[in-house]
Formats: sequence, structure tokens, C-alpha cells
Amino acid sequence: MNYKFQQHLKPKGLSGISDNQIAQHWKLYEGYVENANRLLEEVTRAEPGAPAWAELKRRLGFEIDGVRAGRFAARF
Repeated sequence: MNYKFQQHLKPKGLSGISDNQIAQHWKLYEGYVENANRLLEEVTRAEPGAPAWAELKRRLGFEIDGVRAGRFAARF
């Protein structure tokens, strides 16, 4: 499973937030997507239950939360 950029969710012309701020937040979202995909690949190669695997899973949760938050915030 890979996460894909949801370009159609990128907001434009919002009241109370500048286009520059939108661009900065969108860059964060793109980073979360890239990192989540990279970590998903690494987790599949790691030995399940090993400390390295556990650390990858912890980091993966953080990145996936970032993807979800970015998609959620884009709806407003």
C-alpha cells in the first residue's frame, strides 16, 4: 500500500490564511506522504518484533497521522 498525493485537495484563496501559508502546509503534507511511503517499504524489510521494526512502526504512525491531518485540514 502506498499513499498518493491528493492534489485536488490543495486549498486556494482561503480567508484568514495566506497563499504562502497554504504552500508551506502543503509542503509538510507532501513530506508526510513521501516519508510514510518510504517507511512502509522499510517496515516490510525489517524483522517483525525486532527493535528496529518497532521503531519504524512508531515513526510510520507519526507520518500517517500527518497524512491524515493534511487531508482533513484541506477540506476546510
